[in-house]
Amino acid sequence: MKPIFFEPGTTLGLVFPASPIPRPKLKKGLDILESFGFNFFRSDVSLKESGYLAGSDEERLNDLLAAFGEPRVKAVLAGRGGYGSLRILSKIDWTKMPNNKPLMGYSDITALHLSRLAQTGQGGWHSPVVSSYTYFETKHREEMVKVLMGQGPQIWTFGKKEVLKEGQVRGPLIGGNLTMIDSLLATDFLPSFKGAVMMIEDIDEQNYRLDRQLTVLWLSGRLKDIGGLVFGEFVNCGLKDNIKKLLQSFASDCLPNVPVVKGAPFGHGKFNGPWWYGEEVELVAEAGGAELRFLDR
Repeated sequence: MKPIFFEPGTTLGLVFPASPIPRPKLKKGLDILESFGFNFFRSDVSLKESGYLAGSDEERLNDLLAAFGEPRVKAVLAGRGGYGSLRILSKIDWTKMPNNKPLMGYSDITALHLSRLAQTGQGGWHSPVVSSYTYFETKHREEMVKVLMGQGPQIWTFGKKEVLKEGQVRGPLIGGNLTMIDSLLATDFLPSFKGAVMMIEDIDEQNYRLDRQLTVLWLSGRLKDIGGLVFGEFVNCGLKDNIKKLLQSFASDCLPNVPVVKGAPFGHGKFNGPWWYGEEVELVAEAGGAELRFLDR
């Protein structure tokens, strides 16, 4: 499934399906994106706050529907993750949304991406939300926007220390935030993972919680048919050496027959390389290093 790229002047629909964002941070994020030539369609929900939610469930749902229904909007961008997308999943009929309008976001927005993929097979951009652009360095902002404009790298490379399991596979990208994936396991909002290259990241989870979430995912049986696994960043999840041992153990014990690498440049860190749900890739992991080749760019 080929990604949908954008040109300067594209109008993005700004939505808040989860948590709110302080006005100064919202303004800064929008100013940054406008400097790259993007325009915005936005509703009053962008300035609302109901505790940890950006407005009521009905308001956030209508905000999403309005953005997808606006003719000027070419893609729908989440202002922030946080929490809240799960609360409106059952009320969204993705089959009535225009397929040529991708959703953009990550973290809590993982729930929306996976739900849409399950219902329609339509992909979208696992990419920064508006709030995250405020803390990226200028060069990193430029690199990420280039990907969205079709000028990004064709290959991600990994050193030999990042290879947890050797192998080679070709398949579509899927995954996102581990906490959100686990939250959807007992629902009908997860698509099939068969043959896919799983992309997984998370933030603010202690080692034992990260261990538990990976174990629950494995026990669910959802990983038995995956083609490969790519770990992104695990920010504030404990000591790096402990995370490495945990991921290595998981790869060896639970995924003996698929290639696994870690250290991919996406997640909640200072760089969040965009990738497209359903994008065809080839993962080649060898003792001396690995490559993730994007075949649809």
